[in-house]
Amino acid sequence: MRKYTLLFFVIAILSSCAIRVNPTGGDKDIVPPKVLNTVPENFSVNVKTNDIVITFDEFIQLNDINTQLVVSPLLKYTPETVVRKKSLHIHFTDTLEANTTYTMNFGNSITDNNEGNALENYQFVFSTGNVVDSLKISGRIENGFDQKKEKGILAMIYRENDDSLPFNKRPMYFAKTNDAGEFTINNIAPGDYKLVALDDKDKNYLYTNGEESIGFSEERISAGNVNVFVRLFKEPAPLHLIKSASISPGKVYLVFSAPADTVKLNFLTDLKKMDIFSQEFSKDKDTLTILYKNADLDSLSFTYFNGKKMDTVDVRLFKKSNKVASRANFEFVLTAVDRNASHHFYMPYKINSNHPLVSIDPSGIVLMKDSIEEKDFKVVFADSMKNSFEVAAKWSDKYLYKLFIPPGSIEDISGLKNDTLKFEWTVKPESFYGTMLLKLTSVTENIIVQLLDNTDNLYRETNVSSDTSIQYSYLDPMLYKIKIVHDKNGNKKWDSGDLLKHIQPEIVEFNPELITVRANWDVDVKWDLNYKSPY
Repeated sequence: MRKYTLLFFVIAILSSCAIRVNPTGGDKDIVPPKVLNTVPENFSVNVKTNDIVITFDEFIQLNDINTQLVVSPLLKYTPETVVRKKSLHIHFTDTLEANTTYTMNFGNSITDNNEGNALENYQFVFSTGNVVDSLKISGRIENGFDQKKEKGILAMIYRENDDSLPFNKRPMYFAKTNDAGEFTINNIAPGDYKLVALDDKDKNYLYTNGEESIGFSEERISAGNVNVFVRLFKEPAPLHLIKSASISPGKVYLVFSAPADTVKLNFLTDLKKMDIFSQEFSKDKDTLTILYKNADLDSLSFTYFNGKKMDTVDVRLFKKSNKVASRANFEFVLTAVDRNASHHFYMPYKINSNHPLVSIDPSGIVLMKDSIEEKDFKVVFADSMKNSFEVAAKWSDKYLYKLFIPPGSIEDISGLKNDTLKFEWTVKPESFYGTMLLKLTSVTENIIVQLLDNTDNLYRETNVSSDTSIQYSYLDPMLYKIKIVHDKNGNKKWDSGDLLKHIQPEIVEFNPELITVRANWDVDVKWDLNYKSPY
């Protein structure tokens, strides 16, 4: 008895010392609904009913079912769908065709009732005939500009051959690409099909020109073909004005959806009153920048013809009296490009301005290398819009350079002048850089050779039309890759495709190896372009 009393006492002490933990809600539910059974069974044949019931292991809800649910072959009327607790009831109002395999793709429309976990790309397949069609079409889709593989691109096929199909008709069958850009369209009836690839941004299975990327196979594809290859491209959008704004003193931006340098602009505002300083299109000709001096003008009005209609535009100009104007926009700021890094010895020292510049008086500007004044240097504007200027001299890594700009030496478009400015920098030695020699052979057409870094930033670009050697000097030590654009029309830029004109995007290819450039080292790269194009 004494033994049991002692045991009870020990248990009581241990229980009183136990750490109490508040109960938790458990792990978050990330599991999508699971199909338990269907009536009729999935992949059934000789189906005569117009009603289908799919039962899940938990309560479900439908998300955007009218857009997500696609039945192929296409039906005249969208099936009626009703959720009853854990079951999805589907009713066809159409008369189903005889001896036909139907595939119902629900996209991501079926989710659980609590966390919204989606049952991705669930398909229900049945046949009204004796067999379920089992042929397939598979292949890969890649971006025509950079060869990147993209997930979620639609591969769509049609019985018809009309070029306007992607604009106004949803596909007969479709599938989506995986991470590797690969797709497989299953349960296809025998025959040949028109195949179109689509980056379906608005998820309506229709093509919106200028907003979505598209691609197409030049030939019709037979069911059973498993080696289809399509390049995705974005067609130039129809010309229209995207944005017009004045966001800083004396500057107006007109941003178009396509190159607009041939568009006739008819200014309704008296340009003499604006005192226009300059007008210039961007490199891609889709942005016009207008610089003006009259800060008291309220607005700029103009008309332009986009090929279909005449549009009138009014731009409210940025003024000091404007309550929404930021004080910072009227501060005159000059900033060195290389302020956080050593300067390249082969380049002028560049200084950017937040306002367009009118004039520079170099007479008082002093450049020092250590304690020695450098007399042999020049100060020049760096661009035609006069948004920056450069100090050019013969640099040496042996010195610390100091630039002194006295007040009033530089004037901007608004009449503001600089305060006292001081800049300091060192110079990277020549031994810091590496050199690459690229030898190209079997060049038989116009090509654009681009030197890119490992994240696709463009460093150098060269246009050639025959075998050649290109020397890339003064390269930062890092990884590079080489891209070639087959410039079919010789306009010295990559051109996209055109669906209705059956024009594919210009072919690009990459050298298969990443090239390592080391400091104070030369690397030779040879590339023979004599290959059989996979396109």
